[in-house]
Amino acid sequence: MYPEIRKYINEYIIFVQDFDKERIIYSQYLKLVGESEIIIDMYRLTTDEGLSFRISEALLLGRKIITNRLIVLNYDFYDPSRFFVIGHDLIDRLEEFIKGEFKPLSPEIRKRYDCSYWWKNTDMPEKTVYRKTIH
Repeated sequence: MYPEIRKYINEYIIFVQDFDKERIIYSQYLKLVGESEIIIDMYRLTTDEGLSFRISEALLLGRKIITNRLIVLNYDFYDPSRFFVIGHDLIDRLEEFIKGEFKPLSPEIRKRYDCSYWWKNTDMPEKTVYRKTIH
């Protein structure tokens, strides 16, 4: 949608040679995320893919996110200080977004997107536990 955004991102935000061709292992990815201030998350095939784990990882690590997933606008974790949404935000806001302060998630919202909490189903009786039996 913004032809100049790729150039801007390559010039000012990330520098990874042959970025489109390289694959990295998850531990390397986590190291890069830990060293990054902004995470770029784009849907791969269609706009209705839902959220990726990069969204929750970035939020829990206190990182800003540039994405083209318009669906984030409907979530309780959305805040303009945390997201630049391609296709929603004006390109003129990108520099302000990059340089601006990140508003941390409230503890209540943070808990909802912490994967250790996902495995606890609070709507079911405590006796109901789903486990895979490994032989």
